Amino acid sequence: PDVLGHQRQAEADPGVGAALTGVGAGAAEAVEDALAVAHGDAGPLVLHEHQDVLALVLDALETDMQERGIVERHGHRTMMPKLEEFDIETVATLDDIERIRAFVADIRLSGDLIDYIVDLIRATREHPSLQFGASPRSATMLASSARAYAALQGRDFAIPDDIKSLAAPALRHRVVLAPGAEIEGSDTDMVIGQILEQVAAPR
Repeated sequence: PDVLGHQRQAEADPGVGAALTGVGAGAAEAVEDALAVAHGDAGPLVLHEHQDVLALVLDALETDMQERGIVERHGHRTMMPKLEEFDIETVATLDDIERIRAFVADIRLSGDLIDYIVDLIRATREHPSLQFGASPRSATMLASSARAYAALQGRDFAIPDDIKSLAAPALRHRVVLAPGAEIEGSDTDMVIGQILEQVAAPR
């Protein structure tokens, strides 16, 4: 399932909440099932190697020794290691995952919030600091992520703050900064923040 955010128990259903807690930690980079298709009046869209990632979470290594440790552990590999070598612990069964998906799909996303998401996405295509804006696919992924995030917060409904919290990780890899904005020292997170300030959220 498309589950993002911190590991928190969903109070609405303890069983689902426990499964969400286990799955949430490993799903920050869930892969979409298709790329966006641009057509009609959608405007210029982003299609590049990161477009198939649900969310881009920035987590820089703290020290060069951490990076060195990664190279020492994995630098000798010439092929994908066997699954057993990852020391993976089962945190959810297939039944758990199916229940989670059904639970998240039932999270309420009001018409006002859908309009808000669409307005945010369309604003990325009109912002002068972005050479390419987010695709319609981005809007559907932001909506799905907001539902999952709401579940992790123990709610059966999404709120504007869910969307605001996920806007940067869900969109930073789906837009391309304009050269002029990059020269001026701007970055995609800054531009997304500006868009969040400019687009009115529903009350």
